[in-house]
Amino acid sequence: MGVLTNIAELQDAVRQCRANGLVVGLCHGCFDIVHLGHIYHLKLARAMVDRLFVSITADNFVNKGADRPVFPDCKRAEFIASIRYCDHVIVNNMPTAEYIIKSLRPDVYFKGAD
Repeated sequence: MGVLTNIAELQDAVRQCRANGLVVGLCHGCFDIVHLGHIYHLKLARAMVDRLFVSITADNFVNKGADRPVFPDCKRAEFIASIRYCDHVIVNNMPTAEYIIKSLRPDVYFKGAD
């Protein structure tokens, strides 16, 4: 468990989960400046699935204003992976979550209110 480095690792982790009959969920976001809203979202998502995957928006696709992201994607991924509700984390090197969703094919996709 932890930070995955490529799509093949992601798909392998999902295959292992499914082989064990586990329900897989996915959250996606920037997670640049993590706050309690993020934690509540991840906690609720994890309560609804057996394994929670989180994809992090890569630096070059973060569009939140000047000097953002504050933290590089590798550090954001490492931080999110340290949260007990998150089982696997990957940096998404595409402009949207669509590729990750199609690659992972989660049983549940959790979209935040923002």
